[in-house]
Amino acid sequence: LFIISLYHLSTQVTPHIIQVTMTVNNPEVVFLSNHANWKTQALLLRTGVVLKFNQRGDQTAVQITVERITLFICQYLYRLSSIYLLLQPCDITMLYTKIEGEKRKKYRLRLCVDTTA
Repeated sequence: LFIISLYHLSTQVTPHIIQVTMTVNNPEVVFLSNHANWKTQALLLRTGVVLKFNQRGDQTAVQITVERITLFICQYLYRLSSIYLLLQPCDITMLYTKIEGEKRKKYRLRLCVDTTA
């Protein structure tokens, strides 16, 4: 009898929920003009990335934030003494949402660039 009453209590359909958050902190990406020569010119990209995915029933939201994007140029072997700032730190955020209803679907995409980072 106890199991039957629990079955009757759970007749409401609850939407499935998925939440994922991924963070990458302070990677440094190096682009070399000549990988065989350590004295070559290089671009250094320093940033952080946060990815958030949320899904609840028919609603989906994805937010990607690239934080503190900073770009430098330098001579790779002497990068500490020859580094030159090309791009001031800034953040770029993209938010995508999707809502599915019975009669229609609604999509929204937002892009924000913040140079006060």
